[in-house]
Amino acid sequence: MQSPFQAVKLTHLLFVSQGIPGDRKETIRSFLVYLQNAILKKAQRGFNFKKASIGNLFLSGASLFLGSVPSAIFLFVSVTGISQDSIRVIPVINTSSTVTIAAELEDGSIIAGQSEISHPSGPDNALSTRETVGGAGLRAEAVFPLTRATTPSFPEPPVLGAEEDEDHAPLPLSPEFTLSVSPDADIVSPSPLSPIATRSRNLEFTKDASAIPPLPSRILRIFYLSTHGLEIHPRPNSTFLQSLREASILVYAPGSLYTSVIPCLALKPVGELVARGTIAKKVFLLNAMDDRETPEYDAVDYLWALADTCGRNFADGGRPCEPKDVVTHLVYLRNGKVKVDEGELRTLDIEPVAVGPTQDGLFDDGVVKDALARILEA
Repeated sequence: MQSPFQAVKLTHLLFVSQGIPGDRKETIRSFLVYLQNAILKKAQRGFNFKKASIGNLFLSGASLFLGSVPSAIFLFVSVTGISQDSIRVIPVINTSSTVTIAAELEDGSIIAGQSEISHPSGPDNALSTRETVGGAGLRAEAVFPLTRATTPSFPEPPVLGAEEDEDHAPLPLSPEFTLSVSPDADIVSPSPLSPIATRSRNLEFTKDASAIPPLPSRILRIFYLSTHGLEIHPRPNSTFLQSLREASILVYAPGSLYTSVIPCLALKPVGELVARGTIAKKVFLLNAMDDRETPEYDAVDYLWALADTCGRNFADGGRPCEPKDVVTHLVYLRNGKVKVDEGELRTLDIEPVAVGPTQDGLFDDGVVKDALARILEA
C-alpha cells in the first residue's frame, strides 16, 4: 500500500503515474511537509498516517498554512487544474475551528462526533473517563475530535457567527452525554477554550457494518456542539446561501445520510431555502445500501429524514415539511439494496428515476449523467 511518506518524497504512485508537472508536485509536497511537521511537533503520541487521503492531507496542510478553508480550496482547484469557470467548491461553514456534530437518538441518548456516529473505532473502546461540563456527563472523545486531541496547542478561533442556545444551558436531552474512549486515553487541558480533550492516537475505523455495533435506536436529529458541550447554531457561509438562492437544480450526492448530507441541511436557514426557495428540481441520489446510520431504511425513510431536518431549521423556528418540499426526483440503482416503492414515491409527489444496474452496484459517472439528463429534459 502506498503511504503519505512516499508522497512527501514524490515517489507515490499518484505522482509517478499521472504525469504531474514538477512545479505542481513541489507545491503539493510543500504543504504535505508542512502538515507532517505540524503534526509531529504537536502530537502527544505517534501519529499514524495509514489510510490517510493525500487530497485531504494537502487540504489540511494548506488550510493550516493559509488560515482559511476557502483559500485552501482555491489552491487545490488551481493546482489540480479544475476548471473554475464551470465548477465552484464552496464550504458550507467558513471557519478554521473545530466544529463537532452530534446525533440525538429516538431513545433520548446523544452521540457526538462524526466517526462515533457513523463508524466507531471498535468494540474494545469502553468508558474509562468521564468529566462534567455544564452539568452534562461527557466522555471526552465524544465531544473533541481526535484532530484536536493530537494537536492540542493549535490555535482555535471561534466558529464564525456561531450562537449558543439561550442562557448557555447544558443540553437537556439526556442526563448522560456519553461516548466511548479507549481505555488508555487520559484527560488533558490544552487551553482555556477547550477544557477537556483526550490524549489519544488518531482514529482507526471500519465502514463494515457487520464489524461495528448497531445504534441503540434510530437517529432523531443532527445538531452542532461547541467545545464546551453546548448546542450551537453556526451561521452558514454567505456565498453558499447565495448559491442556493440562485440554483435551479439541487443534487444530494450519495453518502452517509446523517453525517454527510444532513449536517448541511441542519444549518439555519438552509432548510428553509431548500424547502421554500426557488430551486425547481431537487434530486436525491439514493444510497445503494444502508449503513450503521440508516438501519433497515427504505427510500421513504431517507426522504422523511431530509424533510424533518429542513423543517426544524427555518430561520424563525420549526415549520412542518413534507418530502416533496425537499426532493422532487429520487434516483436509485436497480441493483441497489435499499427498498424502493415507486408507487409510494408518486403518492408523495416524488418522481422515481431508476438507473443501472451497474457492475458493482454503486453509482458511476455514466448512470448519474443519464439520470440528470432525463430529469432536465422532462
